[in-house]
Amino acid sequence: MMKLNCRARARAGSESASARCAGAAKERSSSVPFLVLLAGLLLALPLAVAAQDLPQTGAERANWERTTTHAEVMEFLWEVQARTDQMLIQELTVTNEGRPHPVVFLGDPPLSEPSASLLSGKPTLFIVATIHGNERSGKEGGQQFIRELTLGDHQDLLEHVNVIIVPHMNPDGGDAGRRTNSLGYDMNRDWIVAETREVTGVVEQILNRFAPDVFVDAHNGGSYPYHMTYQATLDPTADQALVDFARGPMYEYIKDHLESEGMSMFWYSGPSFDEDNDTWFWRTTVPWPRKQHSYGGIRNMITLLYEVPGRHTLEVQANSARESMLALTRFMAENADEVRDVVIEARRRTVEEPHDDVYFDLEPTAYPETEEFYVVQRDDDGEWMEPELVTGENRTLYEPTRTRAMPYGYAFDARLDDLAAFLRRHGIQVEKLREEVTVPVERYRIVEISWADQPYQNHLMADLEVELVPDEITLSEGSYVVRNRQHEGRLIPQLLEPDAVDSAVRWNFLDHSIPRSGGEDAFVPIYRLQGPVGVSTLLVP
Repeated sequence: MMKLNCRARARAGSESASARCAGAAKERSSSVPFLVLLAGLLLALPLAVAAQDLPQTGAERANWERTTTHAEVMEFLWEVQARTDQMLIQELTVTNEGRPHPVVFLGDPPLSEPSASLLSGKPTLFIVATIHGNERSGKEGGQQFIRELTLGDHQDLLEHVNVIIVPHMNPDGGDAGRRTNSLGYDMNRDWIVAETREVTGVVEQILNRFAPDVFVDAHNGGSYPYHMTYQATLDPTADQALVDFARGPMYEYIKDHLESEGMSMFWYSGPSFDEDNDTWFWRTTVPWPRKQHSYGGIRNMITLLYEVPGRHTLEVQANSARESMLALTRFMAENADEVRDVVIEARRRTVEEPHDDVYFDLEPTAYPETEEFYVVQRDDDGEWMEPELVTGENRTLYEPTRTRAMPYGYAFDARLDDLAAFLRRHGIQVEKLREEVTVPVERYRIVEISWADQPYQNHLMADLEVELVPDEITLSEGSYVVRNRQHEGRLIPQLLEPDAVDSAVRWNFLDHSIPRSGGEDAFVPIYRLQGPVGVSTLLVP
């Protein structure tokens, strides 16, 4: 449990706590000679910046009549950094239109090397904001969050938490007021393929190297009148204890904080009406691994989706995002050991107690208990009516409708270098055989296969049905092997089972190597291993 300073105790406690702090300060000041006190004040001036002298975001300077441009985001970051020793800035990449794409490291001290971050013993929080360029709340609130942690009233949190934040994930889309980047990619559908520079930079330089404990993606969305709609990982492939922690104590803490600030929070995304049962229910989003809130959870991070409803003013949106970020950081500071233990145990279970099955074809279902939530409808004239409190099912739980036994691992042909590079991009251990070996396997026979007529993310995605066929094959020297018992073991089947929703086959990585139609002799050149290969291997760098 962290030790709060006097100001923090006063914020969290009663009027008497505030009075004790004030009294203690008065007693100390009366006992210090005037010249010594004056010298101390002069020395403290660079750190205790007056509120009216704090750097302002572009939106604040414009009185919230417009959003901050990316150039103004950069100007703001440099100005804040010049006034603090708790902040480092690194350029992850340069966007297609030539804008810098920065990541900010915050801490006491800030730690930009993974080994130093890990050895600090502190939990690491990673936030990306405004991956959809026309969703502004994360960018605006994220800048304020940086200012609060480094120059404001929450600097004590950096003694207990390492924070990494990309305050403007989509600079090109942001300046154009567009959801996608300049090449038309929805970057929150790019976490698996990682074709955009921005997502690739985050995956390779932050997620793979730092393995954050908590990973947040800040958006605009969800249902008014809530100020924040929140969701943890929905894919049951993720560790259940990790998800329960995010949906339980973490959710309640952030919700309580927002309520103390006059704001409300509920689950993402919003209400729908069930005509058949004449009742309201609360729906959510699709848990594809290509989306951040599934991808991060499958990689054993406490992964949260922050969605601020866009009906609020830009200033209120920024306040909602900022306060939700601050509340999460304070929760991590006050529960640092528990946060770290939950994540470490999830990673241990991935290696030592892997799932028995791979999950397919997820469908939404309801939690056992109904919940109260607000519904806002339009009247006959199209005007918004007052929010109505209703009771209904919370259908934000997903369950698989199809499973397949988890194999020991996978092997694939030596010619599939692009597939090996794709796996390595996600931090997955891949090995190459140093000699030929014959092993028992299960092969994927293609029953049916087709490709989309229209491009999605610049891909004509494959759709296929497969069946398993036991066989014995000879793997040549140089063939690739991937064991499931590794830290990315939850992600591996999602990429290598051909009919998984975001598999390498669906994303066209094997288009040049698979038959164009199903049949008796139509096989995918990926093999399910039943045990160790029994020969020496060399790790792929």
